Amino acid sequence: MRIRIAVAVCFVLAIARGASAQIGYLWTIDELKAKADLVVIAELRATNDTGRRTDHPKLRPAFPVIEMESEFEVLTVLKSDARAASAAATRVTLKYYRHDLDRWQREHPPQPGLPPQGAINSGSTLTFTSGHGPYLLFLARRPDGAYEPLSGHTFPTDSVYRLEKSGS
Repeated sequence: MRIRIAVAVCFVLAIARGASAQIGYLWTIDELKAKADLVVIAELRATNDTGRRTDHPKLRPAFPVIEMESEFEVLTVLKSDARAASAAATRVTLKYYRHDLDRWQREHPPQPGLPPQGAINSGSTLTFTSGHGPYLLFLARRPDGAYEPLSGHTFPTDSVYRLEKSGS
């Protein structure tokens, strides 16, 4: 009996050790504003795939992503970037990652008789829609002068909000 219990405990510990979960930080608006280099309300102008395929900088095991770049026209600056060359910039470039599910499924083919593996614990991804209202962006400045979501690349949606008129 003791051997069975010991084996069961070892089995549970082995499974639990191999498991991991992504837990995001719950940002408050005050924290976002205080830590952001730039806070703006802006309209999406264009989104492009930069052509850079890589692995997510924070997720382990490695998770394939595609670097994206969106250009926004600034409508209102709520907090200006003191390090920016021009505080009165009318455009801002946001770089972020999109999940590369095609590459993920090529690298993790299903076993015979089973469905393809899904992407579990891969965080969130940004999806911008042109013409669907302005966005409230809390951004961190990158060394190259572009910006990225303040909340990071695992949960970028925590620092990007689509604004809607009330009552619509």
